[in-house]
Amino acid sequence: MRRIPTLALLLSFCLLALAALARADDVAPNSVGTLSWTKTQVKPTLSISSASQAAMKYLGQSANYDQAAFVQIVDSARYGNVAKTVFYGWQLHYPGIAIKNAKTGEARTVTLTLLINGADPVSGAWPAKALVAAFTDPNLTAWQPPVLPQRDYTQEMRADGWNVTPPQATPQSNITQMLNAFWVGNGIDPSQAGQVMLQPMQASPLLPATRSGNKLVPVLRSGLYWTVLVNGTKTHIVTGPPTLKPAPTASKEQRYMSGLIALYSDLGTQSLRGVYLP
Repeated sequence: MRRIPTLALLLSFCLLALAALARADDVAPNSVGTLSWTKTQVKPTLSISSASQAAMKYLGQSANYDQAAFVQIVDSARYGNVAKTVFYGWQLHYPGIAIKNAKTGEARTVTLTLLINGADPVSGAWPAKALVAAFTDPNLTAWQPPVLPQRDYTQEMRADGWNVTPPQATPQSNITQMLNAFWVGNGIDPSQAGQVMLQPMQASPLLPATRSGNKLVPVLRSGLYWTVLVNGTKTHIVTGPPTLKPAPTASKEQRYMSGLIALYSDLGTQSLRGVYLP
């Protein structure tokens, strides 16, 4: 008879844990931007030690991962005639990554997940050990939902003439430098944003451009750049008369942009282009 309360208590703890896991799965699925991933039984084509060594170089600081998994990655972005890319790689999770705002002196830490290409020669367009993406954990306490009709950020990039494809070289700058530069340049603290994703990408920006006779000549060269995607964050307060129909639950005071896609230079980590996203 005395064991019944103990068993009941253990059962209640188990149910609470399962409920918490269910909520976590609901609000933080294995996807960000155009990328999604799932665990796989496929044998790794790249050792975990090689993947973590590559990740350390991309991070730009010493860190230890607390979670690792070999996963199947799906990229639904269109690159030329390829509408979807499926490949394998390592998912590495790093807590306590230090960042700093050089302008204000503020220091923070963020938790980052890195996706490293698994070096399978038939896995897609990414080179061996390439950084596919780095992104912060979703900040559920700070998350700002969209109140205006959403737009596909990849279409916005194409409309602005970025013309991005998977990288063909290793970036000169690292993730820490990019987060620091983004914090200073855009005033968005990555630790307080809903979520931030960085990707080194090959790009051929059409803008800005200068006129030469009857032609517009791009000022920026084709090469390696970084894209920075922000979600779940008030990136811009919309003022003036509404040009877009807001969500039914939104009031006039709630009209804001909840995202941003920015293009940064690899050398110099300078902001070059940017589009606010509803």
